[in-house]
Amino acid sequence: MKKSVNVPFEQPDKGAGGDCNINHILQSCGTLAGNIREDALLMAFCAGAGAAHLGGGLSHIDILSVLYGTVMKHNSDNPEWDERDRFILSKGHGVLGYYGALCETGYIPREELFGFEKSGSDLLGHPVKNLKKGIEATTGSLGQGLSLGIGMALGLKEQGKSSKVYVLLGDGECNEGSVWEAFMSASQYKMDNITAIIDRNHFQLGGDTKDVMDVGNISDKIRAFGWEVREVDGHNIKEVYEAFKKPREEDKPLAIVADTVKGYGFSFCEGNNAYHHAVVTKDLYETGMRELGKECDPDSIRKKAEEWKENHSAYLKKYKSHIKKSQIENKITVTKQLARRWSMVGQRAAFGLAVMEIAPDNPKLKVLTADVSSSAGLERLKKTYPDKFLDAGIAEQNMMGIASGYSQTGYDVITATFAPFQSMRCLEQIRVNMGYMGSKVIMVGLAGGLVLGTLGNTHCCFEDIGVLRSIPNIAVISPADSCEVGKALEAALKTDMSVYIRLLGGSGCPVIYTEDYNFEIGKAVIIKGDLEKENNDVVLIASGTMVNESVKAFELLAEKGISSVVVNMHTIKPIDKDTILKAVGNSKVIVTVEEHNKYGGLSTAVSEVLVENGGFSKFISIGLPDEYGCGGDYKDLLELYGLTGGSIADKVIENL
Repeated sequence: MKKSVNVPFEQPDKGAGGDCNINHILQSCGTLAGNIREDALLMAFCAGAGAAHLGGGLSHIDILSVLYGTVMKHNSDNPEWDERDRFILSKGHGVLGYYGALCETGYIPREELFGFEKSGSDLLGHPVKNLKKGIEATTGSLGQGLSLGIGMALGLKEQGKSSKVYVLLGDGECNEGSVWEAFMSASQYKMDNITAIIDRNHFQLGGDTKDVMDVGNISDKIRAFGWEVREVDGHNIKEVYEAFKKPREEDKPLAIVADTVKGYGFSFCEGNNAYHHAVVTKDLYETGMRELGKECDPDSIRKKAEEWKENHSAYLKKYKSHIKKSQIENKITVTKQLARRWSMVGQRAAFGLAVMEIAPDNPKLKVLTADVSSSAGLERLKKTYPDKFLDAGIAEQNMMGIASGYSQTGYDVITATFAPFQSMRCLEQIRVNMGYMGSKVIMVGLAGGLVLGTLGNTHCCFEDIGVLRSIPNIAVISPADSCEVGKALEAALKTDMSVYIRLLGGSGCPVIYTEDYNFEIGKAVIIKGDLEKENNDVVLIASGTMVNESVKAFELLAEKGISSVVVNMHTIKPIDKDTILKAVGNSKVIVTVEEHNKYGGLSTAVSEVLVENGGFSKFISIGLPDEYGCGGDYKDLLELYGLTGGSIADKVIENL
């Protein structure tokens, strides 16, 4: 282990001797940079034929040496120190320099470098969040780190902490539109505790950045977004140091555009884009070590790498969220009066009312929208508790990154926008931040299904369950009525995973519940009939507004002497397997009913349980066909697609 850092290594003296002390700091950073280069070359060599991102892993090492050597507050003896500064490597492929910096400052034992990119290693080719090793964030999908950093910086600032957030981006990465969504928002929020560093090495995978997608004068562009910008030679440690230390403009985020050389430090790869991702041979390793003035034994190094692989390959890593559950008490009790009031306004407005019930007793609640506060019923929250509300503008990808950052600083985070945008516009952010890294966020998809049919299929959403159900660490809920929206929201706050809540229908939402009940994620509710009874003719397993239509079908079937059961499968993931299997054992026909494409949603989830467990009744799937149909009035579309009580009953009778 190397030196542990509680505060910056040293601070320049104010009085006599200050220049001498600064020179000592710069010399220390230079030594640190050399050690990091040695570590980076070692890891690239240990990667063997698998290759490593060498060029972009070297160009930012001098910047990292200044950050970890003197600028940032951090402590490798207490990696989760609450007052630490945060660093995010947004250009996630640049891990060689990053892991080297973490090794040299005491977070990563040197012997772990031999396991770089091997089975069982924590040191993969893109960083995976591991606070014990000083890794604050999972990155690799370019364009996401700055939004995440903004969320962290907002959370830290609102908690009164002096901690700063530093985000390192590549210049090619700035092709991503989400980067500019983030630049725009940071100045809007007057963020003076975040610094973005652009590693301007002038190359990306496809070649020179000017030839692939010219960003032009990137400094001027960032200034136009309201940032203070400082330009430096990214390999001049004194310039880099002064850029970080110089007093900042008030209420402005800071960007440091560092002009660098890809592959800097080794003659064989400097300015050579062929080493973007390349194999470091024995000869190249020896050449690099000679240029560092170091002796080496490459055969011994390779042997250690092989030994590491043999000793650790059985320990493949599984990543799971360890986010704390909210400790709030339930506030929403279903009564006839509440059911009547909330049903009148519909599920979207009921969501806003539920948030208002939860907000007073939750100091860490943060609700984000993408310019849809009025559509989400959140205007009262915005006016009554402005500190609990944030509008990200029409920038859903940035919203989800900010939400993840808030979650990482201890907030209970809810996001809300229209269902297609909540589930698909920002899908990659959801996958990386909520799925892979495990940030807990409750995502509310407004106006799912067909309710906005008169606006056309861009605003209808019947793919969202299928899309989000495939991402680990995310539960999917479709409430049956307005009161269940509130129940689902409270349950979501208390679970240990992210949750997608799908809101359907408009005002005048049908009432399913008129008295209080226990809502449990992953546990279905029997609405009509007796599932314990043997030889039911049919079990209708429904979600969302289709629970009400299934109740209508239940009544029509009863008139014809057909016994049925209505199950509210409000949670599509994790699905209630026990209830499904009990339905199979006690009925002739299983019917799923959903306002969603029949592929990927409730029907698919139930089918999976049936196939995997080997028990089967006759199975009927009622839902939307696999097509983009015509637009129109909500009720007309439900009728067209056979999603009414009468149509459901007719379908059952046809198949008995």
